[in-house]
Amino acid sequence: MAEAVGLAASILGIIHITTKVASLSYSYITGVKRAPDELRKLADELKSLTTVLTTLSICANDHGPALLQIQGPLQSCVSELLSIQIKLESSSIKEKGRWWGMSFSRLQWPCEEQETLNYISKIERFKNLVTLAMNADQVIRSKVIETGIKEICAIKSKDEVLRIEKRRMEVLNWLYPSDFDKRHIEISSRRQKDTGQWVLREPVVQEWCGGNPRNRLLWAYGIHEFDLVSWRWKNIYQLSFD
Repeated sequence: MAEAVGLAASILGIIHITTKVASLSYSYITGVKRAPDELRKLADELKSLTTVLTTLSICANDHGPALLQIQGPLQSCVSELLSIQIKLESSSIKEKGRWWGMSFSRLQWPCEEQETLNYISKIERFKNLVTLAMNADQVIRSKVIETGIKEICAIKSKDEVLRIEKRRMEVLNWLYPSDFDKRHIEISSRRQKDTGQWVLREPVVQEWCGGNPRNRLLWAYGIHEFDLVSWRWKNIYQLSFD
């Protein structure tokens, strides 16, 4: 929480300085005769930086680890902007201090061309760094959201499986509320020896066993309690040796 407050405070401070320097730059653009192109570009970069920093201030309220990496560059940018601000304010004061400056002289841009271009380059690099940090932070947030969605879906799937299993057990309990496995063992224990042997004595089965059946398919069916599976295997085994 303290880190978030510190980052947000730093961003608000640099926005204030950037706005101040941008205002001074525009004053020179309107006050300098034939303002150089680099001065206009500097003013545009400062305006663009203000927009990026405003967006950053919104993200800083709930920032991720990527945004914490820009605290060092933030301080460097503040130093550069303060340097520009001091130079512009000093030059403006000197011009106003001349009694003829207010009436007959226009402001003179105090920075050399290369110096101005260096300021522009540093501001542009910082702006790009902030943009990349916000993009990286957004990717991290997206991954966290994606992971959260997957976890929610997994929980919902698990809940759905449990719900279906609960419903299945309710149906089974409605059909037979007692222990089905015990009931199966109980019924199976009632099976008598040689159960179903009479089937083999049926004329149709005898004909089928004799090798001259009207149909090669032998179909046997019955209730579960008859232990049809055991009967099938036992009699098929017997038929295979007859």
